[in-house]
Amino acid sequence: MLCLEYRGFIKKISSEKTNPVKTLLDKPDIRHKAKFDFIRYANCWEDADILLQGLNAPAGGRFLSVCSAGDNSFSLLTANPETVVATDINKVQLYLTELKKACFICLTYEEFLSFLGFAASDTREKLFNRLQAELSEPAKIYWEQNFGLIKKGIIYQGKFEKYFKLFRKIILPCIHSRKTVQQLLEPKSREAQERYNSISVIFQNILQQVCFRKVWPRPSIFKRSKNTGIQIYFQ
Repeated sequence: MLCLEYRGFIKKISSEKTNPVKTLLDKPDIRHKAKFDFIRYANCWEDADILLQGLNAPAGGRFLSVCSAGDNSFSLLTANPETVVATDINKVQLYLTELKKACFICLTYEEFLSFLGFAASDTREKLFNRLQAELSEPAKIYWEQNFGLIKKGIIYQGKFEKYFKLFRKIILPCIHSRKTVQQLLEPKSREAQERYNSISVIFQNILQQVCFRKVWPRPSIFKRSKNTGIQIYFQ
């Protein structure tokens, strides 16, 4: 069973209806310093296989997961747990995860790929109509009012994904030729991969001064984090 939590309340997304359950901790301060009314991440970019290996998740376990785009929380379900609680300060991320869950329930594999944006589609509105019965009322209202995001392919509509688009179109051509980029995509040894992963001083400056400061979330989001590499881009 997958549960979704927002602002200290849990809503069970299952066939049974339950009352909200208040959690132990809710820190409202960050919500007044950064916006949480849009999709920041349309996809989770961590490696779910490594996540599961590291947790060594036992069957029948109970797990708490940062929701984000929901993908890592869904991966925990493959361990056959009793419950996975996905929590997020951004309710829109929870609406996105509800939408993906509805896709798993209602759509075929091919429909799933086309609806989310992995493949071209002109039937997303028709498919969305089939999903609505699986959505909570707030999620249903949100997606009805923001259907344009679905129409464009929801997996590309997060702020982070838009950053990648900006990087690919504007910044990457200033750093590497098309030929070099193509070489990056070709199979190679670990040593060759490490050479490509090294970042030049020019790239670091661009990343710090332009990308992270202009596109990344506000520094206040990392207020409670210590010794994290991301903080250097806000210095």
